[in-house]
Amino acid sequence: MACWGCILLFEIEPFGSMSGSREPPLWEIKRRMAAAVKKRPKKRSASIAIVRRDDCTGCEACIIFCPVDCIDLVQPEENPAEKYVLIDKETCIGCVLCARYCPWDSIDMIKREPFEQTGDLVFM
Repeated sequence: MACWGCILLFEIEPFGSMSGSREPPLWEIKRRMAAAVKKRPKKRSASIAIVRRDDCTGCEACIIFCPVDCIDLVQPEENPAEKYVLIDKETCIGCVLCARYCPWDSIDMIKREPFEQTGDLVFM
């Protein structure tokens, strides 16, 4: 059964019935959410996602659920096995989906203000 949080959050038309008998594919949810985000005014969220690099395994679970594609996988050339993700603070809408679905709990939501002047939000 689907939670339908994304449909309620972004005020988009449901796919199939709301009873959960027919859930939309993930690509359809992401497409609709991205379209809804473009229609919204450019209001910045109060919170933003940060990655604790030491805990991140680079499994890409957060990338799959991000509705605005603001998460990128980084594989250092010197050690490709040590991959992790970076979150673009300008694109992040603070929807909490990445933090909710991270199997390693390596993504935290924090207030945006203290980090306005920094680059990619990664803690070592």
